Amino acid sequence: MKNILPLFIILFCLKSFSQTDKINDCDKGKAKALKDFNNGKLLCRSNNHFEFNSVDGKFEHFFETYIYSKHSIFVEDGTYLTSKKEICYTQKMDSLIFEKFGENIYKISRKEAKDIYVNTPYAERSKIIDLNKTYFTTNHSSPKFIGNDQDLCKLFKTRFNANGKHDGNIINLYININGVVFDYDTKDILKDSNNKAEIITEINALGRFVPGYLYNIKVNSKTWYWY
Repeated sequence: MKNILPLFIILFCLKSFSQTDKINDCDKGKAKALKDFNNGKLLCRSNNHFEFNSVDGKFEHFFETYIYSKHSIFVEDGTYLTSKKEICYTQKMDSLIFEKFGENIYKISRKEAKDIYVNTPYAERSKIIDLNKTYFTTNHSSPKFIGNDQDLCKLFKTRFNANGKHDGNIINLYININGVVFDYDTKDILKDSNNKAEIITEINALGRFVPGYLYNIKVNSKTWYWY
């Protein structure tokens, strides 16, 4: 009996610590969702909100473009919610989106998008695009670098500490309609004191991009590089 009691106390403490970690993770997820929402980053991470009654194989991308253009809601495809932090993030983000737009936002937006998609010629579908926003144009025409991609990757490796890794690191580049990089983001850390503006200048000094296109018009676009 004397041996069982200490074991019971240890198990109880471990369980308590585990529950505390889950609560902390949940709070972190909710806080991150609120921060993203306040910064205009509205993520839909659950396809359960949609009734999949697509017109054809290209409608889903049109719908995603439409709801992002009109409401700044970005539909994140293929997301698997595997942690408490991710689940709490998604629940909090959903509640904030529903509070702002109403719980029928996805149903209403799909109907609006479908009406435009069905009744508008392809050449006129660009009218849904907000030229002040930045799009991921993979399904249309992605931005292409006019220069040597290896020079870009060499610059990234030179400027960033790859968290102990030698490759497999990602940087996102944001490119305007003139093919000029105006922003970037990466989880890696700067090796020196150069600020973002200086690094963007160095990137653009290596060459410009053919900008991305959506429905045959130039848009601010996003691309990424492994380095």
